[in-house]
Amino acid sequence: MIIARDEGVVGEEVFGVGLVGAGPVGQAIHLPTLARMADRFRVVHVMDVDADVAERVAARAGARHSTDADALIQDPAVDVVVIGSPNRFHAEQVIASCRAGKRAVLCEKPLAVSAEEGRAIARASAEHGVPVIVGTMHAFDPAWIAAVDAWDASGRAPHTVRISAVIPPNPDSEDSATEIVGRPAPRVAGEPDVEAQALAVTGGVLGLAIHDLPLARRLLPDARPRVLSARALRPWGYEIVAMVGESVLEIHGIGGASWDPEWTLDAVARDRSLHVDFSLSYVHAGSSTATLTDTRGTTGWGPYPDNGYVGEWEHVHDVITGRAGAVPMEAQLADLDLATDIAEQSAAIIRSGGAVPQRRAWTHPGRRSRHDRPHPPHRRRRIGDPRARGRRDPRLPARVLPPHRRRGRRGRGRRRRGLGRPRDGSRPIRRPRPPRARPRSRLRPRARRPRRGGRPCGARRAVAARRGRAEGRPADPPPRRPGALFEARATVASTDDLAGSARALALTAQVLVGSPLTELAPLAETPDHYMLSGQTASGVHVIVSAVVTAHAHACATFRLVVGDRAAHVALPAPGTAAPGRASVTDAAGREDLPVVFESGHRTAMRLARDGAHGRQVPDDVADLRSLLAAAPTLAADARP
Repeated sequence: MIIARDEGVVGEEVFGVGLVGAGPVGQAIHLPTLARMADRFRVVHVMDVDADVAERVAARAGARHSTDADALIQDPAVDVVVIGSPNRFHAEQVIASCRAGKRAVLCEKPLAVSAEEGRAIARASAEHGVPVIVGTMHAFDPAWIAAVDAWDASGRAPHTVRISAVIPPNPDSEDSATEIVGRPAPRVAGEPDVEAQALAVTGGVLGLAIHDLPLARRLLPDARPRVLSARALRPWGYEIVAMVGESVLEIHGIGGASWDPEWTLDAVARDRSLHVDFSLSYVHAGSSTATLTDTRGTTGWGPYPDNGYVGEWEHVHDVITGRAGAVPMEAQLADLDLATDIAEQSAAIIRSGGAVPQRRAWTHPGRRSRHDRPHPPHRRRRIGDPRARGRRDPRLPARVLPPHRRRGRRGRGRRRRGLGRPRDGSRPIRRPRPPRARPRSRLRPRARRPRRGGRPCGARRAVAARRGRAEGRPADPPPRRPGALFEARATVASTDDLAGSARALALTAQVLVGSPLTELAPLAETPDHYMLSGQTASGVHVIVSAVVTAHAHACATFRLVVGDRAAHVALPAPGTAAPGRASVTDAAGREDLPVVFESGHRTAMRLARDGAHGRQVPDDVADLRSLLAAAPTLAADARP
């Protein structure tokens, strides 16, 4: 270690730090943070596989450089090893640092890529007595620590935890912190296949969502997650819904454009709600802000001068000097298990073609689908089973079919001809027989023929494509699938309005975006939470949820993201005098438009009702629509 000396007076120990990996994380996060803590740490060795990058980054800190991780780990001047290499090398390098007897190891997220590697790290740490600390900066954020301590005082788990990260590209944030040397080349985005989508979601969970999964595990019960749905968002992102015990965990992440960033965590219970607003990772702008609302009112924390990165380095210093104990390895392994379990289940769902929704059909608000229940066992019996022949489960209502499709005990003929006697005993009414299709052979199906003036059938299109490739003609470009997102969330005080509020918000998305919903399925339904997810015909992803809580900041929130523009609206709760908040952000900047609306639930219901039926939109809803930057104009970018 290095002893700091000032005019011959021996001061506090300054520990040498070695950076394994000199990428953007080390340049934009750790070097600026350690520069502000020069009285406790000093960078003495920088390693990177690119010799030029290692030399230039080391010159900034006045340190040595190398291209071999083992040389850095065996350097006696290095007391703390920072593992910032790709994820697949974390376990090997952390174990080597423990065997070298370092004072501490700070490993970037994730600690490992599997549970087996995590257990091996735990054994090496315990055997050699080297503390291993995972760099989950949000867990060391002072505002979060104060807020979660106040939440834990109640001893009640939330029924909903929502993690949402809407972030711009990393280079935009990295350049605000420092000048990046040797930035990796961006990947060319194409039309991803199923395997590429699964890998993208896995990388999103282990690269972005893992920042906040330890926080979610702190709030949620100790139970194994069960992923209900997972999908990849474009241009880059993910949407995952899981059940942890009796609580719902929503994880959303989308990035890749220059819209207004938002990184939040929300925990909602019946009698309280917690909202945490984090700053971007590469922006050194202080801590997050947190607000806790309960029966006594609203309490806020932050922003504080130091962010979570300073907090984690202060924790490393306290562990080395013996002022505090390290984070238990069991807790860090539990965080890793939660992340890897969610990532593996999400990838499996995407590879299998998507999650099967809990309910099969979605109907208009206020109506109940007849498929709103699971199939009875008799539908799965084999063909020829006498128990399944012509019988109906008495627990289910009779199927409503047109007369010519009904089936009676005397055969199908009388019913198809409309000769069945009505139940009231009146005279039967003869209905015209429906036209019968042209008979065809059951042994040889009829060949598909192209429609006149229309598109050719699939076989002809395939032949034309092969012929075009043989002649050297370029293939037709794939259809444009823009990355657009519509998020809406409502808070209600009673479970009676839960499903209706979520469905009304879904219709609101249809009206605001100006495109009909082609996919919409319930993902999670609990007594306190209802969530819908789908897509419009223009390719806009729709995420809608409604939660029950007696205290909330807003009754309804809307976020519409299209390309590099975004609009955000927050509507107040009924009976409050708080104004609605609205903002529109594009590449030119952000414009805040505070306007007073009526209650958010009523506005959403009226917008859904009037817009869905083609009626004239009320004045207050027209203001909302105009605040969303003239939704048809925004939605025009999302239409193929």
